[in-house]
Amino acid sequence: MKIVVVSNFLSPHQISLCEELYERFGNDFIFVTVEKIPALQAKMGYYQGFKQYEIVFKQNKKLCKKLILDADIVLFGSVNEKMFLKRLKQNKLTFRWSERFYKDDIKNFKLTRLKQWYHHGFLSKFNSFYYLACSAYLANDLSLFNNRFEGRILKWNYFPKLIDFNTDIKVNKPIRLLWVGRLVPLKRPQWFLDVCKLIKEKNFSFTADIIGDGPLKEEVVRYIHNNDLSSCITYHGFMKNEDIRTAMNNCDIFITTSTKEEGWGVVINEALNAKCAVIASQHMGATPFLIKNGFNGFSFSSQQELFDVVIDLIRKPKNILNIKCNASIDYEQNWSAKVAVDRILFLHNNFVSHGKIVPFENGICSLANKMNLNDEN
Repeated sequence: MKIVVVSNFLSPHQISLCEELYERFGNDFIFVTVEKIPALQAKMGYYQGFKQYEIVFKQNKKLCKKLILDADIVLFGSVNEKMFLKRLKQNKLTFRWSERFYKDDIKNFKLTRLKQWYHHGFLSKFNSFYYLACSAYLANDLSLFNNRFEGRILKWNYFPKLIDFNTDIKVNKPIRLLWVGRLVPLKRPQWFLDVCKLIKEKNFSFTADIIGDGPLKEEVVRYIHNNDLSSCITYHGFMKNEDIRTAMNNCDIFITTSTKEEGWGVVINEALNAKCAVIASQHMGATPFLIKNGFNGFSFSSQQELFDVVIDLIRKPKNILNIKCNASIDYEQNWSAKVAVDRILFLHNNFVSHGKIVPFENGICSLANKMNLNDEN
């Protein structure tokens, strides 16, 4: 069995999947890197060396093209489809993972409609081509093309490193809240601040931490000061990922508030792994896939709904404990890199035997259906 993964560069969200593939297949697994790591990602601590299974496309074009064509399974990220057309013409199983296409406004769809219609119409002709949805809303965007990919869009995931937090699950006194992200408008840190202000006004005992940096930093610091929240909220600025993961494991409720411009939201993966009760905006691509309301967290669609969920949860610390207990177990059983590899191999066997694949009932590689887009923000 030969497997190739092709992406612009090896990110922290892919390494766990690649390590799992390399552990199972050794030199029969190859990761093809298409471009250099951008400066912003390098500054954020992305791995800049080369793994033993990694090949740079520009330096080994002929070899990479052969590896891509000959492999039993290929998974592509954001690369030019010319790299996999020969495979499709030979009816070889090919997956492409993608976040949603239209994160801001539908007018962007209209501006490129003719080009996209041709592109997707062309790809949909190949029965060996499947989308791996790194957003619960990808199926909605693809449905704009006459549902040509119906039944061929599967739930996928990003794969940050799983950490074994060998700690007892408990609820802190006072309850600890956490928000992590770049301080930019699409992340809506203001919503978290407003929640903290409301909790204080209702005289609940709590502490809160904000981790991140960005253009809204001064606005965040000023809000904390002007609303007399300094005794409750600690602003930390930028932190390394390993320190963020520890902070997640130490908190009780992790809140993430992004708009639909957040394609996925890996902080949800990390917080579930860290045994947090996650409260996440339903407009983030990861939320409808990863969060089961009342079981391992809650989703919200408006600021008022966020307020209601947080206050209700703070009033019932036993619920927080139950949700924290469920979070990491459910994630590892349904969304880990190990499960992803198991299921991709199973789908490949389906395809070889029957000329098509049968999606799983739930979790990764289950069918991604259109979402209800009421009041999408």
